[in-house]
Amino acid sequence: MIELTIEFDGKAFEEASDAFVRGDVQRALVSAVNRTAERVQIALKESMLTAFDRPRPFTLDGVKVFWATPRADGGAPSAMVFLAEEQAG
Repeated sequence: MIELTIEFDGKAFEEASDAFVRGDVQRALVSAVNRTAERVQIALKESMLTAFDRPRPFTLDGVKVFWATPRADGGAPSAMVFLAEEQAG
């Protein structure tokens, strides 16, 4: 007869999985959010080329990004694409 005993340390597993999410997963999410923001920035600039009559580089360069960074609280990272105040005013 074969006897098999399996023990599971739920607390250790939870701590390890939380550390993984705070580390690797958080960095991957930040990277994905930033790549998306960059694509949005590029798309907005390209749209400005057709929506505006001969937009100046000053206008096109006004599309800015606040880049996502890892959050200490483990929350979801976010980035923001916006038109700088100098160009918007």
